[in-house]
Amino acid sequence: MVTAALLPTLLVVGSLMLVFGLRDAGLWHNLKVPAGRWRWLPFGSLFVLQMFYVVWRVSDTVPPLGWSIEGLWPLVFLVFELSGMLMLSLTYLTLSRKTDRSPEVDEHLGLLGEQTFRVAMFIPTYNEPKAVLERTILGAMSQRYPGVRVYVLDDSRRDWLRDYCRQIGVGYCRRNDNKGAKAGNMNAGLATVRAEGFDPEFIGVLDADFIARPDFISRCMVLHLRHPEAGIIQTPQHFFNPDPVQMNLVLADVAPDEQRFFFDEQLAARDAWGTAFCCGTSSLIRVAALEAIRGFPTESVTEDMLMSLRMREHGWQTLYLNEPLTTGLSPEGLGEYIKQRHRWCLGFIQIFKQHYNPFSRRHRLKLMDRIHVFDTFLYWVMSFPTRYLFLAAPAVYWFTGWLVIQASIDEILLHLLPWLIAHMVVMTWISRGALQPLLNDVSQLLLGPAAIHASITGLFSNKPHEFVVTPKGELDTQVRIDWQAIRPLLFLGALNLSAVVLAAFPFFQPDLPFEPRVVNLFWLVINLVIIALGMLSCIELPRRRAQERFTTPAAVPARLDVGDIHWPVEIVQLSMSGCQIRLVDPSVELKPVIEHEGLLHVDEFEQYHVQVRRLVPLRDDPDAVCLGCQFSRDNLQEKLQLTSRIFAEGHARLRFESGSLRILGALLKNLLVSTQRH
Repeated sequence: MVTAALLPTLLVVGSLMLVFGLRDAGLWHNLKVPAGRWRWLPFGSLFVLQMFYVVWRVSDTVPPLGWSIEGLWPLVFLVFELSGMLMLSLTYLTLSRKTDRSPEVDEHLGLLGEQTFRVAMFIPTYNEPKAVLERTILGAMSQRYPGVRVYVLDDSRRDWLRDYCRQIGVGYCRRNDNKGAKAGNMNAGLATVRAEGFDPEFIGVLDADFIARPDFISRCMVLHLRHPEAGIIQTPQHFFNPDPVQMNLVLADVAPDEQRFFFDEQLAARDAWGTAFCCGTSSLIRVAALEAIRGFPTESVTEDMLMSLRMREHGWQTLYLNEPLTTGLSPEGLGEYIKQRHRWCLGFIQIFKQHYNPFSRRHRLKLMDRIHVFDTFLYWVMSFPTRYLFLAAPAVYWFTGWLVIQASIDEILLHLLPWLIAHMVVMTWISRGALQPLLNDVSQLLLGPAAIHASITGLFSNKPHEFVVTPKGELDTQVRIDWQAIRPLLFLGALNLSAVVLAAFPFFQPDLPFEPRVVNLFWLVINLVIIALGMLSCIELPRRRAQERFTTPAAVPARLDVGDIHWPVEIVQLSMSGCQIRLVDPSVELKPVIEHEGLLHVDEFEQYHVQVRRLVPLRDDPDAVCLGCQFSRDNLQEKLQLTSRIFAEGHARLRFESGSLRILGALLKNLLVSTQRH
């Protein structure tokens, strides 16, 4: 019977292998993803398999209902499960289309020479340290588009920052209060800039921790010139440091960050439907469109999404250019990470409740905008409670005998497994590994309490909500546990472990049937793996460096001059504060250069004053001789060159593996090594 029940799953896997070329084991993730009219095919197939499961689930598997807790429990679970299925259906619909605007930009770069426009680059800041702000300002100053003026909008009113801006020649704006938070700051900044005699036609927005490539403005400007209806050109957020889950599970440069799937796939898909929206940073905004909605909106703590929706009502579009034109800091601690997501959720609920309820006639949003607003509502309000119900349901069964699904193993294998396997394979393939189911579950688990709190607060409280800035650039030299985040996981872990004990000793629940026992025990094991990873993510590993280090993609030839010494070297690692160089001739005497100042020549026009600090061992090549150097001069030209070399050339951006098995293997290996060290 079990073999017969597996036949549909085998048929699905075989079809995927034939239709999409997945027969090449280990290479399937490198195969070309279908585009254009063929892109709907995998998602249409997933929808059919999903509906096959949903119809069976609703018609044949619901236990007897009643007005008791036992009778209502399966109904509550089914409602949340169906909300998840609806959200997945909308995801399939959304992903069935996708834009790629890069070829259009490449083809029409010549438009930039026909006319230039006045561009102001706004960097709103509140409490970021100089080490974070400096590289953002330098990146903004490096724009190749002519006449870009950089303005730092300081809502902390810091005299040292005012003096620094004057020293390097960028604009500085401050106001007397913090009304309207970030949006109010940018409105005040625009008024100040205009009062000083500069009336920009476009505004580039960079968060204080995001560094722009020199072609950020120019490539966005091409789309503005090609599309006069564009109010905003949004680009993705990429990060050069690991988020807390990547960091604490030792998965930097192995697993995707939590936002990768959204920026690489979802926002590009929404762009194809005409429903892309601004994400707060890394965007170029047309001032005429901003004036049409009377400035940056201050009624929500997520002013970016509200701005896009308001512009859409006035006929202005948000277009998405899916290119890594900026890179920035992900929240460095788990508490900051959760706080940021809490603000996002609260801001969206404000938009949903006060402005753009998708079922209301008070606004003029089109159908797909309404669908995507509703989809976002389901994500924030329903998906996180659903996750917790899935974590509790098998334990509830072992304690009470209450079922949420009444079906045999054969029936589950027949109806659920084909869709589940196809979903995981297609979503991982279509996203090039940007969506990893297990890690996505861990992120949802960690964010659950904050999202649920923000949803309830936003829906049922009429009090004004303050904009909470996400702290950046903070260091922590010790391993610590985020107890606030781990407490719910400890409870869930204890609940599921207790259920495992009941499962291990059948005499505790002798009347429970065999097949539900097997199903719920398997479910328990999956839950415990997710909970364990979530708990490990709450153990914060130290971040000791104020500046991230970046390994160069290929060794950069250079020459080190210290007095009369002239050594050929290769730069193998860079940061804004120092570098690591490898000597071409490892036999030289090092004593004459250690603790001495020298000049590092990269080419005729690029050089850096360095202090040679120490001998550094190189893990990959123990025979190599490497020196750790610190940049020793506060030189604007050198810092501009360094910012361009690190961030403009593309290696200051986290990559990730596309194979789930490789990520899982790296996870187990790194956790083992980390455990031995700590």
